[in-house]
Amino acid sequence: MAARLLVDPDLSPEPVFEDDSYEPLREALIAGGKSLEEAIEVLRQSWTRRQDTLRAQWAQQVQQEADEREAEELAAQEEQQEYQRDAAKKKAKFAPLDMDQVLSGDYRPPIAPYALRKMDLKDYIELWYFTPEATDEAKRKLHSVAEETYTIAKIEEGLGLRPATAHSPSTKVKPDSELSLLEYVRAWRRYIEVATECGWPAAHVKMLGNFFFAVEGHPFLDREPRGLGERALMLYVETARLRWHTIDRQEHKGVNLGVIAMDLLDECWGKVLDKHQSATLNEREIDPPPPRGVQTGTFLVEESALIIRSLFETRATPQSCVPSAPSVLGGTRMKSPDVQPPPSGVDKERRGAFATPRSESSTRKASSCVRTGRESLDAPRKAPVTTMSAPAAAIPLTERQSALSRRKLNAFTPLNPDAWQKLLKLYNLSNRYPHIPAGLRTGFRVGIAPIRITRTPRNSPSLIQFDAHFKSIISREFNSHRYLGPFTRSDVEQLIGPFQTSPLSLIPKPNKPNAMRLVQNFSYPRNPSVDYCSVNSHINSDDFPCTWTPFRAFCVIVWNLPAGSQGMVRDVSEAYRIVPLHHSQWAGTVVRLSEGDEFAIDTQTAFGISSGAGIYGYLGDGSSDIMRRRGIGPLTKWVDDFVFFRILLIFLNSYNAFRATRNVSVKKNGGRIHAGGRILFRGETWADGYTEELDEDFEIPIADLSKSSPRPAEEAKFSCNKSDIDEISQQLGIPWQAEKDTPWGQVITFTGFVWNLEEKTVSLASGKREKYLAAISEWEKSRAHPLKEVQKLFGKLLHASLIVPAGRAYLTSLESMLGLFHDQPFKPRTPPRSTAQDIHWWKNILLQPSLSRSIPGPTTIKDLAAFSDASSSVGIGIVIGGRWRAWRLAEGWKSEGRDIGWAEAVGFELLVRTILLLWQAPTPFKVFGDNQGVVEGWGNGRSRNQQVNSVFRRVHEVLETAGVPVLARYVPSIKNPADGPSRGIFPSASLLLPPIPLPSALQPFVIDCIHAQSNLLQSPAQGVTPLPKPQRCAGRTRASHYSLAEQRKAEDSFLREHLLCSE
Repeated sequence: MAARLLVDPDLSPEPVFEDDSYEPLREALIAGGKSLEEAIEVLRQSWTRRQDTLRAQWAQQVQQEADEREAEELAAQEEQQEYQRDAAKKKAKFAPLDMDQVLSGDYRPPIAPYALRKMDLKDYIELWYFTPEATDEAKRKLHSVAEETYTIAKIEEGLGLRPATAHSPSTKVKPDSELSLLEYVRAWRRYIEVATECGWPAAHVKMLGNFFFAVEGHPFLDREPRGLGERALMLYVETARLRWHTIDRQEHKGVNLGVIAMDLLDECWGKVLDKHQSATLNEREIDPPPPRGVQTGTFLVEESALIIRSLFETRATPQSCVPSAPSVLGGTRMKSPDVQPPPSGVDKERRGAFATPRSESSTRKASSCVRTGRESLDAPRKAPVTTMSAPAAAIPLTERQSALSRRKLNAFTPLNPDAWQKLLKLYNLSNRYPHIPAGLRTGFRVGIAPIRITRTPRNSPSLIQFDAHFKSIISREFNSHRYLGPFTRSDVEQLIGPFQTSPLSLIPKPNKPNAMRLVQNFSYPRNPSVDYCSVNSHINSDDFPCTWTPFRAFCVIVWNLPAGSQGMVRDVSEAYRIVPLHHSQWAGTVVRLSEGDEFAIDTQTAFGISSGAGIYGYLGDGSSDIMRRRGIGPLTKWVDDFVFFRILLIFLNSYNAFRATRNVSVKKNGGRIHAGGRILFRGETWADGYTEELDEDFEIPIADLSKSSPRPAEEAKFSCNKSDIDEISQQLGIPWQAEKDTPWGQVITFTGFVWNLEEKTVSLASGKREKYLAAISEWEKSRAHPLKEVQKLFGKLLHASLIVPAGRAYLTSLESMLGLFHDQPFKPRTPPRSTAQDIHWWKNILLQPSLSRSIPGPTTIKDLAAFSDASSSVGIGIVIGGRWRAWRLAEGWKSEGRDIGWAEAVGFELLVRTILLLWQAPTPFKVFGDNQGVVEGWGNGRSRNQQVNSVFRRVHEVLETAGVPVLARYVPSIKNPADGPSRGIFPSASLLLPPIPLPSALQPFVIDCIHAQSNLLQSPAQGVTPLPKPQRCAGRTRASHYSLAEQRKAEDSFLREHLLCSE
């Protein structure tokens, strides 16, 4: 059945088939023997034929709708006449008697006639009418209403008589938004039953059922604060149903409610949060007044969360009012670097905070609080020198409140919301990025829950140690208008209610001597309590997904670039800080400026908040997709670092043909996928089992922009240049950090690696190599290390192992150490004994002048029918293409941690060594084994079992020498032909594989069966009884260890965190 048309085909103009967008179709026709004019005419005729078909379908659809309306009107008239006949008789009537119909326990309570009438008319009706409360009321009214009570009511064609109960709404009705979840669940099921009984179309009933069910099980129900998610969902139900009925009645369009509209749901969530926060503030305002004479400007807050109003707080001495406080009342729209400021002297006044002494008693005010925590949050202090501006402190609170109100209405960002809205709409991306325009205008919600109790923990001592750096950073934040203030604590509480600061600290910026980064610990306190949790504890970063490009995904992009392609890397300036926060989030981002009573309200996203990467990534995805729709690309990003590629025009058509095939793969594999905190698109699956994880859908071909602006002849050979990127960037307001722009080239540095686009190689950047060597030297200075140091070194070496895959087997000691800290991450611990040896191996590797590898790409994996197996009772067997070899395990082999897992790994090693001996120049190949731990361990490049890991290290070494990779795959024991030789069941001697030299490490434990015991060589026909297959030892089942996918996901997360922190 043809899809229903929503627009009259006559309103669609004829396309211009001479445009570039139709070039592929024209070329296809020309290739078939048509001239250019003939090709255009064929396209035009094809379009005309389709238009004729659509016109006929439209006419049929219009007639069908008219017939349906006429039938509905006729049915309504008949129903009206029936009502009028009943009213004229004024007699109560029994229903026809059916002697075969008897009472049943399956009795459904009645629905109010008013609600039934609404359902008959397909009108909106509150779900409350279908709750038990409403049906009880309907049952009472059904037996109490006067039989002759009628009223005049509006009918489709005029006025008429109706029973009073048929049009009287209940006085107890509740809107959908006020239903409890239990009421909602009961109501919607009854609603669906009644809709079916009233003859609603089956498709509509099914769609509504899907809608109600999706809401009932939506993850919003688990959102914090508890209960607000339920309220947001009920508000969504009410809003969505009202809109659905309105669109149906006014626009005659059927909309699918079965798919949750996340933009509308987020809007409902925002309304519920705002209402909740207002209610919380109102509760504070109506607290019982303190005893006479007590001033209540602030709270005293202890780490133990004991909150008692101060009985000894005195009001600050009023200060005279001065004109303006630039740090508070400054403009709200950030200027792009290339925009000239207005000719005004105002900016000259905006010079941040000046250090001035503050008059204050040197003794602490008396307190009724009892100190129970380890650290007082309001410790005694002498009169400090503060960073608060005297004029700012004297500004009346009403003026500062006005400044905050203006900031609530106009968020502060260089990004242009109007341009974003225009371009998202132009490129049909509004549905994918519905929150960007509103977020840029009034700020984004990043998951910060409402704060109920003010908390102001001390900042790190590093702020005192690097006082000049701290003051410089704070001054820049005020001058940039990202901080509002300074304020006293009582000011902040009066302006935005209770708030919570997160401790600040300063850390050196990597590779930038004398440069410091300000970090907020949004995960403080370390040990949360019921009434004091960190800001991050309420945030689920998976709720803020975005695309990012891991190492393998970037390899896919580079691998597929045609010859001669070039790339350039650009960095967004202060990326997180250009993302404004909604005012409902400010209570969780207040900054404590000193040990005194000084605070600033941070209105921008800060580094350290769990959702920061996701909320910025959401904007980065939006800008990337806008540029892709413009035809720029391919491009990708890692947080604020963007890589743009350009293609030689001579390869543009073939590359776009490749993109078209990838688009088909993406659609086939699920399209846009939300996996945890990541958005990805799955492409082709390679022979080694890797499925491409892409960051775009390849829907739009790369455009030829070489003529979009004047450029040198050499630049005109490529699909785009920097000015094409700048054109979009300037419209959107993206502030690129110009000094970090790299020129177009075939060698680029990205995520710490140097990528050669032409030779398809990748190497560790020399700066990273030196940095990692320095980290090892620093590690070797201490005997014990806290968790943070272990994580840092592990992250660095894990990053390097992407270039040196064998290095994965030399990270197991550090990995084991990560699990030693439990709930004491700050207590230094001694590394495992093998750690020093592993670190020494890494040191020698990093001392090499260059570390590089070929970029992995799709390749043919040769299947040699190669299998290995082991038996703890006999030994090890291998089979390659039907030929075999076996080894006996020597007495005492099961010692020093060697077990069946080790024996299986040795079988894998002997199989690989035999293949490399037989095939001197092999291609990548795969082998099979029936031990899941060995197969998945090799896929991960290492094993947690120390003895198995030692085997893997030897295999890495021989494979590196041979220059060939091997892929391990699992096979069930019953299908493993090496099972027999491993248990002493030997095939014919004519099928023997040649012997191989055993590594010295194996010689004490493994003996070649043929050389040692030739008398054991028998065939199954000679009656040898097979030995039983031994049980795999505990810990080797599939359920008891990490799966390969889980481990890779964890390590990808570790690498992502490492790269984020090293920027």
